[in-house]
Amino acid sequence: MMYNPFKLFKLKRNEVVDSLPALVLFIVMNAVSVASHFRLFTRAGRLAFWTLFTKHFEVSGFDPNTYIALSMWNVQFDANRHPLLSLLWWPPAMLNKWLMHTFHVNCAVFIVAVVLVLCAWYSFIFVYRTLYNELGVRRFDAALLSYLLFSMAYMLVTVIVPDHFALSLFLLTLMLWTASRALRRGRGINLWKLVLMTVLTGGVTLSNAAKVWIADVFVNRRKAVSVRHLVFVVVLPMALLMATSVWQINTFVKPHMARIEQDARKKAATDPAKAALLKNMEKEHKQSKHTSLMNNNIMKWSDVNTPRLRSITENLFGEGIQLHRDYRLKDIYKGRPVFVSYRWAVSYVVEAIVVLLFLCGAWMGRKERIIQLALSFMAVDMIIHLGFCFGLNEVYIMSAHWMFVMPVCIAALFKRAHGRQLLALEVLCGVLTLWLYAYNISVITGYML
Repeated sequence: MMYNPFKLFKLKRNEVVDSLPALVLFIVMNAVSVASHFRLFTRAGRLAFWTLFTKHFEVSGFDPNTYIALSMWNVQFDANRHPLLSLLWWPPAMLNKWLMHTFHVNCAVFIVAVVLVLCAWYSFIFVYRTLYNELGVRRFDAALLSYLLFSMAYMLVTVIVPDHFALSLFLLTLMLWTASRALRRGRGINLWKLVLMTVLTGGVTLSNAAKVWIADVFVNRRKAVSVRHLVFVVVLPMALLMATSVWQINTFVKPHMARIEQDARKKAATDPAKAALLKNMEKEHKQSKHTSLMNNNIMKWSDVNTPRLRSITENLFGEGIQLHRDYRLKDIYKGRPVFVSYRWAVSYVVEAIVVLLFLCGAWMGRKERIIQLALSFMAVDMIIHLGFCFGLNEVYIMSAHWMFVMPVCIAALFKRAHGRQLLALEVLCGVLTLWLYAYNISVITGYML
């Protein structure tokens, strides 16, 4: 019988019932996001879309590149770090091009909102399945922990902004659930599935391909280090992604930059001041020509001077779990300090309780293979951000890459608790969830509207 990939997205009755409030929430939050710049961002015609979106869109450190790509398709994302992302948005961009021509309305914000809602909803379901079907916690507790996850600040923000993180969240939670199911059943993951997941996950964000390889090692064990798996799961997908990246740069990026430079030269020809400025720019470009590709595209985002301990407290867990009211959702490159303190001590108490639940759950479930797998996923991000300091100054915007690990670990506490202990855990997590939703949604909607 031929494998049907769509059965992954077929929902059971309990999944629909338990996730329906989440779906409503994601729709409402995206409606708020669309409404925030509705008249401005739905303009169509011969417009400077890049200027329009970059000038008026500011939500923390997220970029409006998806809006730009759908409005005038080109390679809008860094092809070295996101090799397939621009190509994945090409079909929606062609649809939006037709809609703009037909109705004279830029529908990019609507198309992106639909994709974000679907990614968020299925990410919720994949986490729910991992907790309920694979880890074996009670249905109520699986739903509670899933809602706790999406009450956290940058999980809510991630699913309403036009960046790549919601797609990454969808793919990573799918990979975690798929691997967890294989571990519970004692079966391996088919090679073609791993190849496909490596290409898609790595194509959206290159570093996340490592998590597919980790899942391969956990599930397939010795097969994962065989020549066959190393070639098909690691070498060939990486070669394909690198080749795709080079092709995009040579076919789209370089000609586009050449056209911009040519236009600048034409304007400079009629203005001596601009001509002098152009010569200085060319001189600086020649001096930096031999700077390595790694330095230009990776190391420029590393900040070794950012204190790690305070970054963990205020940004990694702090801002990631609950927003700061001062400089709310502002960009560090547009005036927000790297560190912002909470106004109230209770905010640190809430953060400490969530982190303590996570750490205790990780310790209690340390021998559980599914939890080991989830923590290994998170370890990749901690090495990148805390080890290599990549994006450490705004580490909270990457929360979607690892924060789904927290409820998986907390689930270990629920599995071992009984009677009053279980009730106490449920009450505690319920109160935290309600507090975080009320607090974070009020800050987000207040900023958007």
